[in-house]
Amino acid sequence: ILSLHKISNLTIVNRTIEKAQTLAKSLKEKFGELDVKALSFSGDLPKIIDSTDLIVNSTSVGWEGGLIIDPDLLQKKHLVADLVYMPEETELLKEAKIRGAKTLPGKLMLLYQGASSFEVWTKTQAPVEQMHEALNKELSIYGKS
Repeated sequence: ILSLHKISNLTIVNRTIEKAQTLAKSLKEKFGELDVKALSFSGDLPKIIDSTDLIVNSTSVGWEGGLIIDPDLLQKKHLVADLVYMPEETELLKEAKIRGAKTLPGKLMLLYQGASSFEVWTKTQAPVEQMHEALNKELSIYGKS
Protein backbone atom coordinates (compact mmCIF):
# COMPACT_ATOMS: atom_id res chain seq x y z
CA ILE A 1 0.00 0.00 0.00
CA LEU A 2 2.81 2.40 0.83
CA SER A 3 4.30 1.91 -2.63
CA LEU A 4 0.95 2.83 -4.16
CA HIS A 5 1.21 6.16 -2.37
CA LYS A 6 4.58 6.80 -3.97
CA ILE A 7 6.81 6.65 -0.91
CA SER A 8 10.44 6.89 -1.95
CA ASN A 9 12.09 4.88 0.79
CA LEU A 10 11.24 2.34 3.44
CA THR A 11 13.30 1.08 6.34
CA ILE A 12 12.57 -2.32 7.85
CA VAL A 13 13.77 -2.58 11.44
CA ASN A 14 13.58 -6.00 13.03
CA ARG A 15 14.86 -7.68 16.16
CA THR A 16 16.50 -10.20 13.81
CA ILE A 17 18.52 -8.50 11.06
CA GLU A 18 18.25 -11.55 8.79
CA LYS A 19 14.45 -11.32 8.79
CA ALA A 20 14.64 -7.62 7.99
CA GLN A 21 17.04 -8.34 5.11
CA THR A 22 14.79 -11.07 3.70
CA LEU A 23 11.75 -8.78 3.74
CA ALA A 24 13.74 -5.88 2.28
CA LYS A 25 15.01 -8.08 -0.56
CA SER A 26 11.49 -9.27 -1.34
CA LEU A 27 10.16 -5.71 -1.42
CA LYS A 28 13.03 -4.53 -3.65
CA GLU A 29 12.24 -7.32 -6.11
CA LYS A 30 8.55 -6.42 -6.19
CA PHE A 31 8.93 -2.62 -6.13
CA GLY A 32 12.25 -1.94 -7.84
CA GLU A 33 11.97 1.83 -7.63
CA LEU A 34 11.50 1.73 -3.86
CA ASP A 35 14.63 2.27 -1.76
CA VAL A 36 14.38 -0.38 0.98
CA LYS A 37 16.86 -0.72 3.82
CA ALA A 38 17.13 -3.40 6.48
CA LEU A 39 18.39 -2.43 9.91
CA SER A 40 18.78 -4.02 13.31
CA PHE A 41 16.40 -3.03 16.06
CA SER A 42 18.81 -2.54 18.92
CA GLY A 43 21.70 -0.88 17.14
CA ASP A 44 20.15 1.12 14.33
CA LEU A 45 16.71 2.30 15.45
CA PRO A 46 17.93 5.14 17.69
CA LYS A 47 20.11 6.40 14.81
CA ILE A 48 17.28 6.68 12.26
CA ILE A 49 14.26 7.60 14.37
CA ASP A 50 14.73 11.34 13.79
CA SER A 51 14.30 10.85 10.04
CA THR A 52 11.26 8.60 10.48
CA ASP A 53 7.67 9.68 9.83
CA LEU A 54 5.76 6.44 10.43
CA ILE A 55 6.43 3.80 13.07
CA VAL A 56 4.49 0.55 12.80
CA ASN A 57 4.66 -2.11 15.48
CA SER A 58 3.80 -5.41 13.84
CA THR A 59 4.82 -7.60 16.77
CA SER A 60 2.54 -9.12 19.40
CA VAL A 61 4.18 -6.98 22.09
CA GLY A 62 1.37 -4.87 23.42
CA TRP A 63 -1.17 -7.68 23.47
CA GLU A 64 -0.43 -8.36 27.13
CA GLY A 65 1.27 -5.03 27.82
CA GLY A 66 4.81 -3.90 27.37
CA LEU A 67 6.82 -1.85 24.95
CA ILE A 68 9.15 -2.82 22.16
CA ILE A 69 10.61 0.66 21.74
CA ASP A 70 12.06 3.14 24.19
CA PRO A 71 9.19 5.65 24.49
CA ASP A 72 11.66 8.52 24.73
CA LEU A 73 12.46 7.92 21.04
CA LEU A 74 8.89 8.85 20.08
CA GLN A 75 8.31 12.39 18.85
CA LYS A 76 5.41 14.69 18.06
CA LYS A 77 6.11 14.40 14.32
CA HIS A 78 5.59 10.61 14.28
CA LEU A 79 2.53 8.68 13.28
CA VAL A 80 2.62 5.56 15.45
CA ALA A 81 0.58 2.53 14.45
CA ASP A 82 0.21 -0.68 16.40
CA LEU A 83 -1.26 -3.75 14.72
CA VAL A 84 -2.40 -5.13 18.07
CA TYR A 85 -6.16 -4.56 18.33
CA MET A 86 -6.72 -5.70 21.93
CA PRO A 87 -6.30 -3.59 23.95
CA GLU A 88 -7.33 -0.79 21.63
CA GLU A 89 -4.79 1.56 23.17
CA THR A 90 -1.54 -0.30 23.74
CA GLU A 91 1.24 1.03 25.92
CA LEU A 92 3.07 2.09 22.75
CA LEU A 93 0.10 4.18 21.63
CA LYS A 94 -0.33 5.66 25.12
CA GLU A 95 3.33 6.68 25.22
CA ALA A 96 3.14 8.12 21.71
CA LYS A 97 0.11 10.24 22.66
CA ILE A 98 1.91 11.52 25.77
CA ARG A 99 4.66 12.77 23.47
CA GLY A 100 2.17 14.41 21.11
CA ALA A 101 2.42 11.89 18.28
CA LYS A 102 -0.57 10.87 16.21
CA THR A 103 -1.65 7.27 16.72
CA LEU A 104 -3.45 4.60 14.77
CA PRO A 105 -4.85 1.65 16.73
CA GLY A 106 -4.85 -1.85 15.33
CA LYS A 107 -8.62 -2.14 15.71
CA LEU A 108 -9.15 0.53 13.06
CA MET A 109 -6.69 -1.18 10.74
CA LEU A 110 -8.55 -4.46 11.26
CA LEU A 111 -11.86 -2.73 10.53
CA TYR A 112 -10.72 -1.05 7.33
CA GLN A 113 -8.87 -4.13 6.07
CA GLY A 114 -12.12 -6.03 6.52
CA ALA A 115 -14.05 -3.28 4.74
CA SER A 116 -11.61 -3.34 1.81
CA SER A 117 -11.84 -7.11 1.55
CA PHE A 118 -15.64 -6.93 1.67
CA GLU A 119 -15.63 -4.48 -1.23
CA VAL A 120 -13.22 -6.57 -3.29
CA TRP A 121 -15.26 -9.74 -2.83
CA THR A 122 -18.77 -8.29 -3.09
CA LYS A 123 -18.15 -5.36 -5.46
CA THR A 124 -20.33 -3.25 -3.14
CA GLN A 125 -19.55 -0.56 -0.61
CA ALA A 126 -18.80 -1.94 2.83
CA PRO A 127 -21.21 -1.06 5.67
CA VAL A 128 -18.35 0.32 7.77
CA GLU A 129 -20.52 1.62 10.63
CA GLN A 130 -22.24 -1.73 11.06
CA MET A 131 -18.94 -3.54 10.77
CA HIS A 132 -17.49 -1.25 13.45
CA GLU A 133 -20.41 -2.02 15.78
CA ALA A 134 -20.01 -5.76 15.17
CA LEU A 135 -16.27 -5.57 15.78
CA ASN A 136 -16.79 -3.69 19.05
CA LYS A 137 -19.39 -6.21 20.14
CA GLU A 138 -17.14 -9.15 19.32
CA LEU A 139 -14.09 -7.70 21.02
CA SER A 140 -16.10 -6.77 24.11
CA ILE A 141 -16.56 -10.50 24.76
CA TYR A 142 -12.86 -10.62 25.59
CA GLY A 143 -13.07 -7.61 27.90
CA LYS A 144 -10.11 -5.83 26.35
CA SER A 145 -11.52 -3.59 23.63
